[in-house]
Amino acid sequence: MTHSLDTLLIGIDLTPASLEGAAWTARTFAPDARLILAHALDTRPILRFFAPSMAERKTEEIRAEVGARLAELRETYGADRVEVRFSDGSVGGELARLAAELNVDAIAVGAHREADTGDLLGSAGSTLLGQATVPVLMAHQLPDHPPTRILAAVDESDSRSEVLSWANTLAERFDAT
Repeated sequence: MTHSLDTLLIGIDLTPASLEGAAWTARTFAPDARLILAHALDTRPILRFFAPSMAERKTEEIRAEVGARLAELRETYGADRVEVRFSDGSVGGELARLAAELNVDAIAVGAHREADTGDLLGSAGSTLLGQATVPVLMAHQLPDHPPTRILAAVDESDSRSEVLSWANTLAERFDAT
């Protein structure tokens, strides 16, 4: 079975890792795909730190700043192929929910290295991987070219054939081994 990469959800939190992952996905991994740039704002830390009226004002400032930056990215990647989505809530959970709601083919996010643990996923990435119903590309240390080798980690689980099918699709798409 060949899978499509016609519509991708790209998680953007404006960190260097997410911007690098988005740029590589748009330019190299899926240059012809429809892209949905998604930003999830977890307001819980803001609400804990600021008084309610100030928290609301700070949240709106963040939304405006993120909105302006996402508008720039939309123009950079091609306004005709990019949609922007905002949501409130836990980042991993919101990206998984949006992916299901929008019926995307895959999710791409920039992998973050947690300084203390060396963990590339972090809590949002772990949540996303646990809840997503589509493949998740955790973009990290990206080359300037499409993939040339595909590594499919499999075990005896029920998802093995789906993982191998996706690996085969990507190998064919990129003429990779």
